[in-house]
Amino acid sequence: MRGSTRTRILALAAALFALLAMATAAQAATYTVNSTADTVDATPGDGTCADSAGNCTLRAAIDEANAQPADDTIDVPAGRYTRTLDGSYEDANQSGDYDIYDAATSGTLTIVGGTGDASDTVISAAVPSGGSYDRVFEVLSGGNATLRNVTVTDGLTDDDNGGGVAVDSDATLALVNDRVVDNVAGDEAGGGIWSDTGTTVTIDGSKLDRNHAATDGGGVYAGNGVTISGGAVDGNHAAGGDGGGVYNAAGALVLTGTSVSDNAADDDSGGAVYNEGDSVSATDTAIDDNVAEYYGGGIDNHSGTLDVVRSSVSDNTLNDDQGGGIYADGGDTTVTDSHVDGNTAQDDDGGGIYNKS
Repeated sequence: MRGSTRTRILALAAALFALLAMATAAQAATYTVNSTADTVDATPGDGTCADSAGNCTLRAAIDEANAQPADDTIDVPAGRYTRTLDGSYEDANQSGDYDIYDAATSGTLTIVGGTGDASDTVISAAVPSGGSYDRVFEVLSGGNATLRNVTVTDGLTDDDNGGGVAVDSDATLALVNDRVVDNVAGDEAGGGIWSDTGTTVTIDGSKLDRNHAATDGGGVYAGNGVTISGGAVDGNHAAGGDGGGVYNAAGALVLTGTSVSDNAADDDSGGAVYNEGDSVSATDTAIDDNVAEYYGGGIDNHSGTLDVVRSSVSDNTLNDDQGGGIYADGGDTTVTDSHVDGNTAQDDDGGGIYNKS
């Protein structure tokens, strides 16, 4: 009798476990976009990505994912997806940029382009005729998003941060094999990517090119550090602030096997990198051919430690003040097995490295 009871209990437990596993699996969803139109989901939360015409658009898929508590994936076939729902700076994903909600209520979201080439799947925030400016994506506070194999382009904010993507406080963003190009923060910071305090941002194998910020961080403004591996942050501009390529406001900036080159801080410091955070480490990285007006044609380390390992800091130009290659005004600076050559401080000292400390 005891053996029979134990068997029934074990069988019941196994059945309950199977039901729970099935319920968990059922909650997670993969939505496949089948239209390049920009329309909202007809009934968010019903588990079906469909606008009023029955099509699954990118915006409709995000609506469904935002309405579900589980982790979701959106597959986006090759093509060009341009926003046409006019509006700016609303956070309900009904117009303007694509809004990704708090992961505590909506789970994590992964958006995947249709091929391994990011240039095949283009997500554009080109301004509709007579319409309003906005960025491409916003990861709202607490959100968790991964973008993979997509191009993020044509974002334009006229009075807000983050021309391409804004990552709000305590949110997470991962870029994997993406292109973030030709985005503009017209009056603020972070031409390509802007992140707030408490955020986690990782950029892997991605290219951030030709982005522009009116103030700091032409390519990236990192509010809580950023890890960049592979890829490139090239050809970006901070027109009236610091950090043509990357501005690091807090935390650790980690560069590994990447290029931060051909950037410009047109009217301030740190042509490639400006650091106000805890540390900068550059390993197997090229920081070349950047230009700044004041302090640090390549790197202006204004705070924290700087470690350069097996990297090049070369052919950078400073138009005024010190440090054609590196301006060191923070903690310890260590350069190991690296090239610092061909840099120019046109009107002052430290063509290669200027150590103020």
